[in-house]
Amino acid sequence: MIWNFSVGYNIQYSKNITKDFITQTVNFSGDLKLTPTWSVTYNSGYDFQTNDFSYTSLGFKKDLHCWEMSFDWVPLGPQTFYFFQINVKSSTLRDLKITKQRDRFN
Repeated sequence: MIWNFSVGYNIQYSKNITKDFITQTVNFSGDLKLTPTWSVTYNSGYDFQTNDFSYTSLGFKKDLHCWEMSFDWVPLGPQTFYFFQINVKSSTLRDLKITKQRDRFN
């Protein structure tokens, strides 16, 4: 399959002694195969109470024949980070890899 897309809607109602709470969110995710060797994955959503995007992530993968490259990125919010890796595809040499990452702590 070249692409996959999913959408979900969630409404939650709760009540305590003094106040009613209604939360509404829409979430979407999927993947896209750009070429036989490039693929992209995504995951995000929107919270109607805060009028802001929820946790959003993007992932990119490239098949380099005997190697593979991946880049995962969370561009929004307090947990922003990225993770980049190039590794050998062979299970025997799976520990042979180069990684670079950055999160809110470094």
